[in-house]
Amino acid sequence: NWADYRCMMPSAQYIDMIGLTGYNFVTPEDTTTWRSFQEIYSDIEQNYKDKFGDWAWIISEFGCETSTDPTQSKAEWITGMFDCFEKGMFPNIKVAIWFNCSDYVNGVATNDLNLEKDKEVYTAFKEGIAKTQ
Repeated sequence: NWADYRCMMPSAQYIDMIGLTGYNFVTPEDTTTWRSFQEIYSDIEQNYKDKFGDWAWIISEFGCETSTDPTQSKAEWITGMFDCFEKGMFPNIKVAIWFNCSDYVNGVATNDLNLEKDKEVYTAFKEGIAKTQ
């Protein structure tokens, strides 16, 4: 399979960190795909820890989409993410880079990952950063 990591992975002597990514994308038609940071990265950790547990991990891009379902709060998702970091739940993750933008399809914004559009979201992120410094 061309997408298999073994087709792209260099020799261990050239590796400093392992990159990973996991998004919380939802659609207006299917809000059942909402998953917490802990759920997403527990699955990734389960699949990676035996093969890549000796390296530090970097989330090279990730984010949480704004949901149309009022029970799915992006701010709460972010707070939960920082709680995971604060509790040391994923010790291999050393760096995480939020993908702060929206994707566009035919000129229509999709996958709204922006932090600054919603004050509650921005505040949750800012407070989480302060707690984990």
